[in-house]
Amino acid sequence: MFGFRRYLSSSAHDVSLWRPYLHHAFPAGTARPVVDLRAGELHDLRNGVAHHETGARRGLRRRHTLLLELADFIEASLAVHIKATTRVPALIASRPDQVEDEEDQEEQHKQDDQQQDDQHAGDVVGS
Repeated sequence: MFGFRRYLSSSAHDVSLWRPYLHHAFPAGTARPVVDLRAGELHDLRNGVAHHETGARRGLRRRHTLLLELADFIEASLAVHIKATTRVPALIASRPDQVEDEEDQEEQHKQDDQQQDDQHAGDVVGS
């Protein structure tokens, strides 16, 4: 089920779904690639966890931030609720391996580059 929803924001559905319909579900000016990046990252995390992949443990802080951003795009009160009730940051902080910080920094650089590319693509909703 999540797989179906994940691809609603993909470029394949830009003209048929995003522009005429789906962009209304997000704050004005939200670019489709920004939503798609977050949905894709969370989809990858979900699959990695479901298949017990060790790589799924990487970039957890960043992915948690992406989850909160996506939740905020959908409904601000949802993001507030998740922030107020989640144990994820505490669980990540209690992990014995400390590779996370280095990986988070590397992943953050990738995300920053992607966001710059998204902004330059001019794929903003509401035009």
